[in-house]
Amino acid sequence: MTYLLTQMWLYMLGAGLLGLLLGWIIWGRSKHRLFQLGQALSSAETDRDRYKSELETCNRTCSAQKVQLDRFSVRSSAFSGSADLPAAKDDLRRLIGIGPINEGLLNKAGITTFAQIASWSPADIAEVEHMLQFGGRVEREQWVTQPGLLASGDEEEFLRRFPTAASDTNT
Repeated sequence: MTYLLTQMWLYMLGAGLLGLLLGWIIWGRSKHRLFQLGQALSSAETDRDRYKSELETCNRTCSAQKVQLDRFSVRSSAFSGSADLPAAKDDLRRLIGIGPINEGLLNKAGITTFAQIASWSPADIAEVEHMLQFGGRVEREQWVTQPGLLASGDEEEFLRRFPTAASDTNT
């Protein structure tokens, strides 16, 4: 009987030690995995906060540009001398220096006719150059003079003074 207890005791001790060893290995790996997941979560939260901040900055910038564009649209209707937008839209690409992109930006701002451009004041020119993000181009390419001739119907004078306006490379 003593032999049986001694033998069982050794097996019980061996089983207990084996259980502790396996538990330590399993818990150690799980603990390491939990640590890795915690780091990944922390990194994801940091990225989320950074992206949220960037999105807020972009939204503020877009809002400021939209306000500026809305303000410019209201002012652009004043360029023509009436509160209503003109019914007929001119092909602004006929003017030297106005390509498809600038024409689109001007149209979005409510500038659609030669008469509107021809009536720009120096303040209007500065605002347009700021909106289109280039300085001096309106003056350099005579954007006010060109549409003035076209709005008045003086096609011959326009072609005489601006011969490259009739070419395919005019942008």
